[in-house]
Amino acid sequence: MVELLRGLRWNWVAAVGSDDEYGRQGLTSGLDLAAAARAMGFELMVGCMAGSSLSMAPAMVLAQQCAFVDLDGPLLQSVDWPDGLDYVGGMAQPPRPSFWGGVR
Repeated sequence: MVELLRGLRWNWVAAVGSDDEYGRQGLTSGLDLAAAARAMGFELMVGCMAGSSLSMAPAMVLAQQCAFVDLDGPLLQSVDWPDGLDYVGGMAQPPRPSFWGGVR
């Protein structure tokens, strides 16, 4: 995919994930795509339009490689998952262990 972007002289692309069978390897595929894009000199961005902490928490893994990050989806939800992401000073904090089923 990254070679296609270079060949077409595109400077950005959006990758979309979902909860269906297609999205099951979303984080793994996203990390592979990110590595290939960075190897070709692309800068990365991860973001969302809306989503709960359940979708933002894995995106935080990818965000560590990105020049631009927009993971404020849980702030737009009327109700989020218990023990999800916290936001301090405009920065998303990782979810507590209890979010993943650990002890509170």
